[in-house]
Amino acid sequence: PQSLKAPVFGQVKAVESANQFVVIQLNTSKGVLNGDSLAVTRQGIPVGILKVYRVGPQNVVFAALAPDLRDKVRIGDQVTLQK
Repeated sequence: PQSLKAPVFGQVKAVESANQFVVIQLNTSKGVLNGDSLAVTRQGIPVGILKVYRVGPQNVVFAALAPDLRDKVRIGDQVTLQK
């Protein structure tokens, strides 16, 4: 039987290039764990993969911003959890 779980997705709310992290608002943080991968897309085009390092309150997660993604990830980009 297929799982009825909705995919976890969200949006980039803040990009802290100097401190190398991204703040993401998700539709749910249930099932999202430290170390999970988040696929970032803009208008359906893949931008990169972020790694969750902290799950905060109100469905907010923090992800590490790798140096190669520093100028690529932008506020408003779409994010999908990859399991």
